[in-house]
Amino acid sequence: MIKYRFTLAGISLACLCALPAKAENISPRALVELADISHVKISPDGAEVAFRVERPSVERNTVLTTWYVKRLHSDAPPIAIADGGTALHTDAGLVLNEAPIWSPDSQYVFYRALWKGQVQLWSARADGSGAHALTSEPGDIIDATLATDGQSLLFRTGAVRADIRAAEMKEYNQGIRIDGSVNIGMPLFRYNDYDAGLYTHRFNGAWMQQGRLLSDAPLSVKRVNWLSLQVNAASQADWSQATHDATMPAGAPADATMIAKGADGAAAFITQTTRSALTALQAGHTLICPAPSCTQARITSVRWRPGASEVIFTSTPVNSVAMETLHAWNVVTGKVRDLLATDGTLTGQPSGLVEDGCSVGKDDAVCVLASENTPPCLVQVDLDTGQVKTLFDPNAGVRIAESEHARALSWKDKEGLAFSGVFMPAQGAKPLHGYPLFIQYYKCKGFPRGGVGDEWPFRSLSEAGIAVLCIQARPPHPDDAVADYKMAQSGVSAAIDLLSRTANIDPDRVGMGGLSFGSEITMWMAMRTNLLRTASISSPSITPFYYWIHMNNATGFQARLKRRWGLGAPNPGDPQWRTVSPAFQTDNVHIPLLFQMSEEEYLQSIEYVAPLWTRHLADMYVFPYEPHIKYQPVHKLAVYTRNLDWLRYWLQDYEDPAPEKAEQYALWRQMKAHDGSRGLSTQGENPATPHVGLSQLQ
Repeated sequence: MIKYRFTLAGISLACLCALPAKAENISPRALVELADISHVKISPDGAEVAFRVERPSVERNTVLTTWYVKRLHSDAPPIAIADGGTALHTDAGLVLNEAPIWSPDSQYVFYRALWKGQVQLWSARADGSGAHALTSEPGDIIDATLATDGQSLLFRTGAVRADIRAAEMKEYNQGIRIDGSVNIGMPLFRYNDYDAGLYTHRFNGAWMQQGRLLSDAPLSVKRVNWLSLQVNAASQADWSQATHDATMPAGAPADATMIAKGADGAAAFITQTTRSALTALQAGHTLICPAPSCTQARITSVRWRPGASEVIFTSTPVNSVAMETLHAWNVVTGKVRDLLATDGTLTGQPSGLVEDGCSVGKDDAVCVLASENTPPCLVQVDLDTGQVKTLFDPNAGVRIAESEHARALSWKDKEGLAFSGVFMPAQGAKPLHGYPLFIQYYKCKGFPRGGVGDEWPFRSLSEAGIAVLCIQARPPHPDDAVADYKMAQSGVSAAIDLLSRTANIDPDRVGMGGLSFGSEITMWMAMRTNLLRTASISSPSITPFYYWIHMNNATGFQARLKRRWGLGAPNPGDPQWRTVSPAFQTDNVHIPLLFQMSEEEYLQSIEYVAPLWTRHLADMYVFPYEPHIKYQPVHKLAVYTRNLDWLRYWLQDYEDPAPEKAEQYALWRQMKAHDGSRGLSTQGENPATPHVGLSQLQ
């Protein structure tokens, strides 16, 4: 049995998620195919909860989804009410977390679903007696909401699919004009749109946000009656009236970033730039939550309890791994109750990048619990008594051995800055000089599978004798990326020193990896220190080519690059470019690097990967039809497996005897043959040696 703890009025209790009695090793494939729970929503009558289970399938190379309804305060198992179709994703590759819509009588559950290449609105009976499509629109449905009449749904559709195809062919036939909307680092015509087919993509929002051609076309608003299936035109005014609860009311704090509305105009807000992090408006009065959980923690979600003067919110300690706590703030008395304190997260999101709160009803909160040693499961919290009950555990077949339990770790660097993370000890007999260590830097949230982006099989590494440390990044400097890089370097260095003294870690055998910001930190460590023996990279760092392909992006790219990184147009003589970009630092890299990148991004790294190839320091694999975060289960398994092989080869001198891997080891042995002349050391920083990058060889 795996336990998690919660507190109520100072009383420590325990709740159990049933798991098999015998622990077994978790293979990379088992990690890929772990189930997630999302889309949690309590019914209007408070008696049931709807949720969706997502199960990646390597065999089918897709994420299978199923909708369930579970009756609260009942021992009856959940009812599978509908196939949810193919999981919808964000343009970055994350599974979209979108709560369903309940009918006011709690008899129906409505949801968007991707089915046979179309996104339509669907209806499922809560008793499991049937599900069907409500719409057959020629354009995909973007979003939906309950209409004010309580008998129909309003929905918005984007451009007609046939019009999108016509616009694509017009570009194909007449040539594609390269402007600020075109990402020339990826295929220009009909690139992958997850399982919806092949569509042409363009920049269409903030930073790197992308969408299909015509995604900027005005949205059409329509109404559908879920009983008669009659569809009629509706207006933007109808939509605005129905979605009024999502708008900021008068009197909201200027820095409010999240809102929850109660009855009679009451509202609660999260504010992160003022001293008070949780504020409420009720009966014309501004109320400030005084408890430390409101003012000295990072608030991650806020909900108003229906029919009560209580705000239900979650928080995590500042500068700490998740350890999310569920609280209830009575805005009348000012009292804050701690309902559920965990050693993980209550949102269950695997990526570490997306946060969503528990669903809150009049009597209960329903949350997705995932912790250092507990895969996602659904729990119910009684908001009056604090009693906790497991509702559903889709990963009941996964058992973590006691010896493999991850644990929270805290330390300080030489300047006294506090860092935290999750440490997973290596299994097996201790080698003569200690265990090798793998470090992932960015975010550590929930059950540790493969870090942000889910690319390094933490459990498999631990079982193979490589310790794992996931480091939770400290809050960033708002306008100084280099300061963040140096801060991360200091925290990583201090962690290696600590673990070499206290956890039998060999400081000469340390590997590192990361996605996005984590990749930037890993490259910085590789070119600025001698602390690493090897590294694995999944995202590009900033290069001149990165700048040129995005320079015309109308979403503020140049302004953000200047503000955050201090970079203007590329200039080899600019000290800031030489400091930030690996393209000007390749001669300072002396360790073998594995690059496993998406087709959408890999070209942005070629300016430093190519010089490393010439020095036998790089091995690169590119995954077709993948965005920033890889989403295809087949690719995730391939990335997991190769990262495991790579780290075992360079940190343990181990080769998997499987015949199908002979070619990769032959290549790596060639790389290693050039390795002895590099004089690798793990002490201190690299000297500031002269260096030549590809961008200078012109």
